[in-house]
Amino acid sequence: MTGQAARVLLVDDEDNVRLTLGAVLAHHGYTVATAASADEALALIGAEPFDVLVADLQLGDGRSGVELVKAVLERDLDVVTIILTAYVSTQAAVDALRGGATNFLAKPCNIQELSDAIARGLERRELLQQLRLAQRDAAGRAEAERLRNEAEQARERAERDAARVAFLASAGEQLVASLDYRDILEKLARLAVAGLADWCVVDVVERDMLEHVAVAHVDPAKEELAREVQRQARHAEARSGLIDRVLETGEPAFVADIPPSDVEDGQYDAETTRLLAELAPRSMICVPLIAGGRPLGVISLLMSDSGRRFQQEDVDVALDLGRRAGLAIEHARLYNARRLEIDRLRQIIDQLPEAILVVDRDGLLVASNGVAQELVGPLQPGQVPNDGGRRYWLSDMEGERLSHGTAPISRARLLGEVVQGCQVLMHRTGAEPLPILVNATPLRDETNQVVGAVGVFQDISGISRARLIPQPIPS
Repeated sequence: MTGQAARVLLVDDEDNVRLTLGAVLAHHGYTVATAASADEALALIGAEPFDVLVADLQLGDGRSGVELVKAVLERDLDVVTIILTAYVSTQAAVDALRGGATNFLAKPCNIQELSDAIARGLERRELLQQLRLAQRDAAGRAEAERLRNEAEQARERAERDAARVAFLASAGEQLVASLDYRDILEKLARLAVAGLADWCVVDVVERDMLEHVAVAHVDPAKEELAREVQRQARHAEARSGLIDRVLETGEPAFVADIPPSDVEDGQYDAETTRLLAELAPRSMICVPLIAGGRPLGVISLLMSDSGRRFQQEDVDVALDLGRRAGLAIEHARLYNARRLEIDRLRQIIDQLPEAILVVDRDGLLVASNGVAQELVGPLQPGQVPNDGGRRYWLSDMEGERLSHGTAPISRARLLGEVVQGCQVLMHRTGAEPLPILVNATPLRDETNQVVGAVGVFQDISGISRARLIPQPIPS
């Protein structure tokens, strides 16, 4: 946009979003006005013109950013309108674009993506304004047609950008919803053929060998053909060489056009060649699947039945999809490793005669043994063991209640203190105060940060104080 700085109206009910994005947009040279609600924004729209509207999809007063899009377009059809949302879905993106939005971005917003979206929108706005000027002059019809085509291309780019953002956000949510490694890879293949390719194969390295673990095809009738091709072509030099290159370099491989002659050049046996000819691959992208900072495998995407060819922008989407799948796999691996550690911990503490409680850094229960459950009642992982004092509370031996930060496990968890031989009274609903001996120690990670605590409780109601001996536990 030429001349004075473009005027941007930023509408979001979150103060930090308005402050942060407002400052960034002002730094980029825009004149920024902000509003915290739909009513405040509508008042501004009625009072002064804006070149750009950036609005949250769902505002705190129950109103929608799409309503603001319609209001601002009533004043000026060429205003750049961008919808932001933390709850991305393909349907939401489509509804926003149909409502007149120029673009649709996910929150938390990538500043560069927002800046690029505004710049593209302003470019389209200027083209549309030039188009109208050209249309006024009969001699400018050709120029008007050219500008119309450029504006349409800009609109299509914006729609593709919004669709990609929605696809990747939705894919990320679906992938992290699973904690099963194989299920994640199957979902990955299904998601790829639903939004990016006609045919997807996921290969992973298992026991130093490349294994095909997931295959999907947009045509269910051809999916078994695709699986058979993978079995037949598993050791084909050309294909494994391509995948090996992606695994070794971590860089994508992009074949924009696969001529039929490549399928028939004799690198496969007769049966595999026949199957490939029936599947008719036309374009291919291979991207690395990275988990935990190391290459786990390769995602191969192919175009066939649709007749379309991949573009360079599809490579970027495929790379992003591979990164999201890798994060989901790493999340599942860490979760399952933690589950295994907790299961082993439970097996150990269940053999001990004392009541044992293990909590995380937030004081939520990780594990307990049967003796602890007999002492304080049924316990579930993820809950506060004393249920905010409703299950039990502790006092000193004179009956004065211990504050949250002075209870033995809290001292270990919050202060990193090793507590040995602390005698307290446990007060439980409907029962007499019970004298107990508590030892507590912090749990630390590899960086020596406290990540939780272990408490050992012993009923000392039948033991005289003179016989009590502190029972420390190792830190």
